Order: sequence, then C-alpha cells, then structure tokens
Amino acid sequence: MFLFTTGLYKKSDFDIYLTYYHIGMSNFFASSFIEFHSLGKSDTIIRCILLLFGKGCTIYFMVIVLQLVQSAAEPELKYQRIMHQVKEYIHEKKLPENLKKKLIAYYEYRFQGSYFKENAISRTLSNHLNQEIMIHGSRGLVDIATILHSLPRGIIGNLMGILKPVIYLNEDIIYKSKTDGDCMFFIVSGTVALITFNGKEICHEKDGGYFGEAALIYPDRRRLESAIALEFRILFRATNMVELKWEEKYEFITRNLAEWLGDEKLKSILKQRDLKLYWGTATTGKPHIGYFTPISKIADFLKSGAEVTVLFADLHAYLDNMKAPWELLELRTQYYEIIIKAMLRSIDVPLEKLKFVKGTDYQLSKEYTLDVYRLSSVVTEHDAKKAGAEVVKQVANPLLSGLLYPGLQALDEHYLEVDAQFGGLDQRKIFTFSEKYLPLLGYEKRIHLMNPMIPGLAGSKMSSSEEDSKIDLLDNAAAIKKKLKKAFCEPGNVNDNGVLSFAKHVIYPLLKEGETFNIQRTAEFGGDISFDTFEDLENAFAKEEIHPGDLKSAVEVYINRLLDPIRKEFEADPKLKSLLSKAYPPQKPKVVEELTPARLDIRVGKIVEVSKHPDADSLYIEKIDIGEASGPRTIISGLVNYVPIEEMQDRMVVILANLKPANLRGVQSHGMVLCASVDEPVRRVEPLRPPLDSKPGEKVIVDGYEDGSPDDVLNPKKKVWEKLQVDLVVNGSGEASWSGNVLLTASGGKLTADSLKNVAIK
Repeated sequence: MFLFTTGLYKKSDFDIYLTYYHIGMSNFFASSFIEFHSLGKSDTIIRCILLLFGKGCTIYFMVIVLQLVQSAAEPELKYQRIMHQVKEYIHEKKLPENLKKKLIAYYEYRFQGSYFKENAISRTLSNHLNQEIMIHGSRGLVDIATILHSLPRGIIGNLMGILKPVIYLNEDIIYKSKTDGDCMFFIVSGTVALITFNGKEICHEKDGGYFGEAALIYPDRRRLESAIALEFRILFRATNMVELKWEEKYEFITRNLAEWLGDEKLKSILKQRDLKLYWGTATTGKPHIGYFTPISKIADFLKSGAEVTVLFADLHAYLDNMKAPWELLELRTQYYEIIIKAMLRSIDVPLEKLKFVKGTDYQLSKEYTLDVYRLSSVVTEHDAKKAGAEVVKQVANPLLSGLLYPGLQALDEHYLEVDAQFGGLDQRKIFTFSEKYLPLLGYEKRIHLMNPMIPGLAGSKMSSSEEDSKIDLLDNAAAIKKKLKKAFCEPGNVNDNGVLSFAKHVIYPLLKEGETFNIQRTAEFGGDISFDTFEDLENAFAKEEIHPGDLKSAVEVYINRLLDPIRKEFEADPKLKSLLSKAYPPQKPKVVEELTPARLDIRVGKIVEVSKHPDADSLYIEKIDIGEASGPRTIISGLVNYVPIEEMQDRMVVILANLKPANLRGVQSHGMVLCASVDEPVRRVEPLRPPLDSKPGEKVIVDGYEDGSPDDVLNPKKKVWEKLQVDLVVNGSGEASWSGNVLLTASGGKLTADSLKNVAIK
C-alpha cells in the first residue's frame, strides 16, 4: 500500500492532479489501493471522477474480453444448433436413410463445422477481393480440376461464383439421356459413370473430373448420355454463365401472363436481385392437363433466375367446402406432390431449383394461428366472401371455413417470405384482398402475377370436377383422342377455344429454340404446315385456313408427348397406382333415374263439383273423382276464361295425379287437369277428353311405356314433369301423344282434343 498525504504534494497543482491520475490508472489496472487526505471540495470531486473513470475502463475492458471469447465460439455453436435442427427435421419427416445421409452431408460440407454470415462480409468487399477469396476457398477444386489450370483467374473467379454444391449417394441418377440440360458438373470427390441411352458405359469420371459440358455449349441439344453415381460424391453444379439483364428477366416473368399487379416493384427488385415467388395449388381434384399452364410458366420463372416455391395447400383443400375430405387430405397431398413433380420432369424442369412446401408444415404454428386471429379482427364478412367468390365453392349457406380461405392465402405470402404470388386470373380478388389487408398487419404488399384461365374442352373453364371439360394426366392416347374429338373448336372461332388456348399457353412456351408447331395434313388438304409463332397459327385458324380436325390432331401429338413420361412413371410403379386409388377412391355410381312417361300418374277423372275461386277470377275450384276411396280431390284449374262453368260440371277429364300439392290463393290443389293449349294467334285451351266408355280412376299410359310405376310424388327440384311435358302434344290427328307415342286408357281408348291439333299439352 502506498500512502500519500497532502503534505507531500503542496509544491504544485500539477503534482496533485498527477496523483489523481495515478489513482485512476491504479484502479484501471487494479494494481493497488491509494488513500490520501482530501485537499478540498474541488479536489474531491476530481478524485471521484477519476475513480469512476477507472472503474468504467475496467468494466469496458472485461466486456470486450467476453465478447471476443463469445465471438470465437459463436460459429461453432450456431453450426451445432443448425445440425440439431436438421436432425430434428429428419426425425419429424421420417426421411429414409439415403435422404438423411444426403441432408447431413450437405450441411457438413456447406458449413465445415462452423457458421457465419458470409454474405454480410462479402457485401463490404470489392469485387476483385471477393473473387480472390472465392478462388482461394475453392482451391481444392481448382488444384484437382486440370481443365481450370489454363484459365485466367478472372474466368475462374466468375465460375466459382456460380458453382453450387450438390451431393449424391451410390446409384443416384444425376441426369438421364435424352433430357434437356442447362448445367455441367465438377467432381470434388467420388466417382461418376457416364452411360449411353442404350446402357453402354462410356467412361468413369473421378476427383477433378467434369462432365455435362455439352449442355452449356449446345443449350438446345438434349443430353446424349446418363450420369449415375458409383459411390458417395460431392459435385459442383455450374449453370450457364451468361447473366441475364433485368429487362430479359422481366420479359421471361411477364410473357403470356394475363395480368400482373405491382409492376414498378417488380422492376425495382429485378434491378437489384432475382425475384422470389410462390405458386400454390389446393390438393383437391386430380390435376389435369390445364395444370401445364402454370407448370410451363414456372419454367419461365426459373429461366429468369427466380427462386420458386411450390405450395401444396392441403389445409385450403379442406377449407374449400371440404373438397378434400379430412381422412383423404394426406393421401391427396402425396399424390399432388408426385404428379406435379412428374409434370415438371416431363418438361425438363430441374427439381433441385424448386422448393416444395406443404401448407400444414407452417400453417398450424402458433405465430400463423395468431395472425389468422389478427386478420379476422379487421376483415369484413363482405370482403372475405367477395375475395373467394371465383375460387371457393359457392353454396346457398356458405361455411365459415370458406370465409377464412382468402385470409390464409394472403398470410402465406408473408410466411413463405416471397416477393410475389403466382396464380390464375380467377384468383385476382384474393390477390387484391391480400394487397388491402396485409399492410394492416404491418406486412409488406406483394406482387401478383396471373396466368389466363384456359377454357375447358367444352368451352368453359377447365375444371377437375367436370370430367368432360378436361384431359386427365393419366388418360391413355385413345381417351385423349376421344375427348379432343368432342372438344369445342368452331371453325374460325379463336375465342373461348380450349384447343387453341392450350397451344398458346402450354405448347408454344415449351417449344425449343428453332422448333415450330407442326400440323400434318394429306396433300389433298394442303399438305403439312408449320407455324413459327402462335400469332401465325391463330391468324390462319381465324381465316379458316386450318380445319379444327387438323388442329386437334396436332395438339393431340403434343399432349401425348407431354403425358408419355408421366404415364410411364405410374405404370412402372405399383405403389403410385395404389396411392391414386386410395387418394381418389372410386365413387359409387349414382343411380340415374330413367326419365320416361311411366313416372307420370295420369288418370281419368270426373268433375263432380265446380265453383269459381273466391279470390281469383280466372280459377275454378273443382272436386274431381279419380276413383280413390278417400273421395274426390280438390284441384284448381285456370279455365274460367276458356270453358264455361256449365260445361265443366260432370265433365270427364284427364288428371295428372302425382304432382306435389300446391297452395293457390289459399286453396290447396292436389293435381292438374291436362289441356291442349295454344298461345297464338289467339290463346285457346281445351281440356283433353278421355274415351266415352272411360270410368273415373282409369289409368292412362303412353303406348310402348307400359313397364314401370309412377312416382308417388314428382320431385319439383328434379323437374320431372317439366322435362317430360316438352314432348307431350296433341298430334295432327287430334290425339294426345308423347314423343310420337299415343296416350291410351287401360281399355285401349285414345285421348283427344275437341278441335286443336299440333299443339302442346299443359
């Protein structure tokens, strides 16, 4: 301990303040404790300030040391947390062993035992320095890949910037022959076998080798060989190094769209980076060829460099009036995932460029559920119903679930962390609903991209629920030919033409560069013809230079080309057939009620009492005996203006006896008097007359339709009487007939009209 007293430092103020400085430093380094007598009030204040400064420096120094220690361990700790989450994900998804190995190997290779925000660092560096770091980080590949040794460092740096690590296990197929390619591969470790389309092995490529480069040199040529893994390997995947301008990306994204909302925002994003978007499909009815419209558009998005997420909206499928029953929800989601991926493969879309998500993976989380409640507190019933009007099934008494549907679709945009949502034009109201309400929750308004709705084969919207309007993805060639023959394709009509629309929105976007749309015809009808653009095809069809039959035949060829890989995939795997039958169990055939006149209970009757309706001048109230033990029936007829009341009394008439009773001005009517009727030039009505020897209650049948029993009561909702009545007439001979067959009593007599001929019976 050092002891300083005031007596030692009275020579100068400098000496005193030096002492205080010494005290502060001593506290900072914690080397000693200094005690001395006060020199006065001001000196004490200065001493306290210096003491506080010393203590503050000590604390600051300790914090810095702790931060350094923590930052040194943070990358490893973050890496451990990520790997723990990966393993939990594997367990939750019950992934098979091969996928488990791939996933773990990818993250181990990607992070090399530690995690840090590489992008945050690289953004602060110059392009040249970033390039040098990339080359250094990939020096293992550069050293073993001899093809890179002679390249300039600038090109090597650019190449390293587009390389993406991919991992394959033993016997994994990297790509197949006769498929399109847009990338080449460099081998970091492992062995790859290259095999011809007929199974002949070409060679093996090992560490430092490369393959698939022809895809970059000849982008329009299909691959000649297949590449298969022989052992665990790590590859780098290199796509075409030509970077698109933002205007070119914009063209890929917007071409063939019917409409898009948020154009300025779209351009702003593309000037800075690639777009992030998602396409959602509710897992309801079986996907049909109409799904190739969004699928082919997804190919365009990928060409633009966009990050695309495909959402299998299983929860939405249930909320939409339970189109997918709860017990079938999981099975239908599995089927959708398999069939959508098969469609993507059939048009050579690389699945590794896409992200696939199931709605219930995140829509049941605490955060999402709370946002559903938050949204429901600001959305009006009117807006929710209006938003789903063209998407959610409309019924007389809508369920609450259908009102929730648009809100969930809006929230998906935020939880999938995208810039844009892609869907059909029928979703426009949901998109504008999202733009209105997401900002109220503090979330960003998204871009909305809309493809046109392709007309069905019958001329209406193509629908999974209307069998005749669509071609199923698993239909065979004969079924496709049959459906196309029945398709609406009027000569010269380019509007509401499903066949022509399919050519525009699916076939043309998928044609390779230089490929044309070909129509094969016999020489008699002009010979084969091809069209470079859809506009040329449309103009030729509008001018009736192309016959609908020839157009259908050409489209049939392209449809089968698209569906062949999908059909083969399902034919080769019995498990897929089993899944299809479980997800879409055969429905019990509906009992079709045959519509014949035998369902009408027509009888001879006698009017035993008649009077005018007290509340209707044109109506008679009649008591008619039709042979029932319960006595005469009360029937109301509008015959006051056509038949005098005297002629109605005791008249023999023909009665339709199984109509549902109806109240007419307060009196219940239990049938109808059948009459010959004509409206022009002057309205005339004549009750039908049965044969003179007829008796009340005698049955009346239609000749040739003796079999069958009449309905107890005709169901007015099924319009049985209205449909049969159309063919019920008085013929040219004055006889009552149905569709050319006369009406007869049980004794064989015919029903007639007094004077009217060739008129309807009502």
